Amino acid sequence: MNDFFDAIRRFLLDYLPKQRCLSENTILSYKQALNLFVAYMRDEMGIGTTDLTFSRIDRDAILGFLAWLENARGMQCFYPQPAIDGTAVFPGFCRTD
Repeated sequence: MNDFFDAIRRFLLDYLPKQRCLSENTILSYKQALNLFVAYMRDEMGIGTTDLTFSRIDRDAILGFLAWLENARGMQCFYPQPAIDGTAVFPGFCRTD
């Protein structure tokens, strides 16, 4: 497992439930948003899970993901809060962990 997926595991299993005390449903929303991000990177950006590292994720990747949610996934003209939270809170967790 690479550092990126190890950080996701720690984020979902340790940080969110134990330090942030978030509910199982909220954690599930974060997990779904991160899974969608991984699918976007794989399917749209051509970056497979073995090649997905922090160095491959930049501002353009996040903005592209949010646009993909809106256009390809049929979301409304606003960005769904769990997707924003999942992609915004996770990098902050990784910087402090």
